[in-house]
Amino acid sequence: MLERLEISQLALIEHAELDLATGFQVITGETGAGKSLLLGAIGAITGQSVNKDVIRGGSEEARVEAVFSAVQDLFAEDAEVLELIGDEDQLILAREIRANGRNICRVNARIVPLALLRRIGDVLADIHGQNDRQQIFRSEKHLGMLDRFGRETIKPLQVAYTRAYQAWQELARREKELLADPEERRLLMERLQYQINEIKVLALREGEDAELQKRRDLLSHQEKLELGLRQALVDLQGSEDDSGASYHVANAFSEVQKLSFYADLAEPLSQLTQSAELIREAITSLYTMLDRLETHPGELEEVDQRLDAITRLKRKYGGDISSVLQFLAGAEDRLQRIEEATEIADQIQERKKQLSAVLETRGLALREARQQAALALSEMIVAELRELGMRDAVFQVRFSEFGVSGARAHGLESCEFMLSANRGESLKPLAQTASGGEASRIMLAIKVILAEADETPLLIFDEIDTGISGETTEVVGRKLKKLALSHQILCVTHQAQIAAAADAQFLIYKESDVERTRTFIRQLSSAEREAEIARLLSGRSEDVSSLDLARKLLSRSE
Repeated sequence: MLERLEISQLALIEHAELDLATGFQVITGETGAGKSLLLGAIGAITGQSVNKDVIRGGSEEARVEAVFSAVQDLFAEDAEVLELIGDEDQLILAREIRANGRNICRVNARIVPLALLRRIGDVLADIHGQNDRQQIFRSEKHLGMLDRFGRETIKPLQVAYTRAYQAWQELARREKELLADPEERRLLMERLQYQINEIKVLALREGEDAELQKRRDLLSHQEKLELGLRQALVDLQGSEDDSGASYHVANAFSEVQKLSFYADLAEPLSQLTQSAELIREAITSLYTMLDRLETHPGELEEVDQRLDAITRLKRKYGGDISSVLQFLAGAEDRLQRIEEATEIADQIQERKKQLSAVLETRGLALREARQQAALALSEMIVAELRELGMRDAVFQVRFSEFGVSGARAHGLESCEFMLSANRGESLKPLAQTASGGEASRIMLAIKVILAEADETPLLIFDEIDTGISGETTEVVGRKLKKLALSHQILCVTHQAQIAAAADAQFLIYKESDVERTRTFIRQLSSAEREAEIARLLSGRSEDVSSLDLARKLLSRSE
């Protein structure tokens, strides 16, 4: 969820901070107060294109920062983002829009490319407004939405199809290798042989790089280590000029032993014996260490060269030696299979023929399940749209089918959502039919139906109240509140009924002095909400009847 949003020097916003909670939150304000600026800020922080003209006059840069929490599960399959998240389970996204046209994007204080910020933003938030990207309009997303809707029947069929498809793809790849023209095959074999030789010539061992690094550290500090070890031996053994610890311990033992006739000194004698033994062991260990320090000229250079060679292979073939060795095994196996191609070509073609029949059977079963789910989804969306004031809307899922030869990872078909928003209009793709308000209501209808299966944590609605009033407005408010049980909802609205249904309300307003106009954002108290909702109802925040109605609306939504 989005916990905090901070905006600086963005158009009329000099500085604004919002602390957000879970549930349904609305943003209201008079026309022109700057509600679009808030959506623009969220769009910027989730990777949308931003013009440098949004920078507040007199400033060198605009800045937006957002804190999202509970994000690890959302990126469970994205290793790059998981590394950025670390142990905190939060993402702090920041973006600086500079007057020189440069943008600086950061994720958890690390500078990242805009493309990565956009990829993260696509997972964290859906922005639904007139000019914002909308997942619902992207036909490549529709099949995934349909599959989530019918997941109970579709998922097992999809898993079975995927297994057959992956096996079929592997056979197709091997068949391509076998049937490749001689020149292409020769080049492939040469490349594989080069890769194999490049790895095998180093005769890698797992863990070798760590051992070499330790040896390098030792060699790099050899002189210092040798001087220190020899001094330690002098301190323990003594020298021509001075006695060492071993002498003093032996001398102490002799003196105490003489005194043992007069008192029980068994314990100190035992301790001195142990001390003498420990000193002897330490001397032996130090000599062993000195022997290890003996090197031949150029050993450090040899270690560095081998470490460099290993590092190059790790970069080229895997992140560690284990991965490089796995690549080697795969390359050797692949080369061997190519060399044996003529012997197994007929077997592969026969197996592929059998697997094509399995793939077709499973693909058709998956298609039938999707078509059944599409009928149910269409009926439910039409029912939702009618409740939302689109009484003549017709919604269908249109499939494009292809055979096994055109099989794809997701199945033997693609689909696109089609809509006729008004009576007498032909069905068209969503992006070609829906206005801003209609698009938001269509999206709302689909989101309500797919609420449990949709993992996008933050849904932002703009213009959802365009062209509706009265009872339909109340229905929209109830739908948003229901959707807020599984998502964080942020909605810009001009309608009192929608605002009253929210769990929290923010006001955007402008103030001017002799020099500048500034836009501010703040959360409203209960009393302030009543006044603002009264203003939305009648245009006057102090109108008694409007205040009474505002209280009733708020009470009804609790």
